[in-house]
Amino acid sequence: SSHATDLVKQAIAAYEEALKLEPANPFTYTALGQVYANRADSLASDKEKAAERQQALDQARAQFQKAKDLKSDYAPARFQLAMIDIRENKIKDAITKLEETKVIAPFDTGLAFQLGLIYQADNQKDKAQAEFERAVALDPNYANARYFLGLLYDQAKEKQKAVDQFEKIVELNPDNELVKKILENLKTG
Repeated sequence: SSHATDLVKQAIAAYEEALKLEPANPFTYTALGQVYANRADSLASDKEKAAERQQALDQARAQFQKAKDLKSDYAPARFQLAMIDIRENKIKDAITKLEETKVIAPFDTGLAFQLGLIYQADNQKDKAQAEFERAVALDPNYANARYFLGLLYDQAKEKQKAVDQFEKIVELNPDNELVKKILENLKTG
């Protein structure tokens, strides 16, 4: 819709204005990159707009790269560069970038979760499990990490560990019927 396009243009203009005032701020480049990345995502389902989507991804990458060039240990920009790789199905590249980011931001739960997901997508189940365990250790209430961890435990035939995860998720989300059903199924085998 043209309204969405206008909002994107306004956001880009606002961030570009901010960069004139503070050209060395990696946060602003990262935020600007995010606008382009979101634009790319909004075009993802439209096959006819593949070239436009790629252009938005390229613009996003350029902004995240500028942020990283300004501050090499700026974890959010590194993380977003990895997310661009994921959007382009460059899984190995994304893993490398996320592993580098983990060195800089070892206590970032969202990063641990993303790394877990991408290891899982790459069929590196042991590494995926380790990252989900790390996410849960950092934040015991991280239900999404517990969910994937529980599924991995179940696949590994570690039934009690899987049950423990889903019991905790039910505690955190007492109204979630799906999670209750999964827990029932785990208990009944």
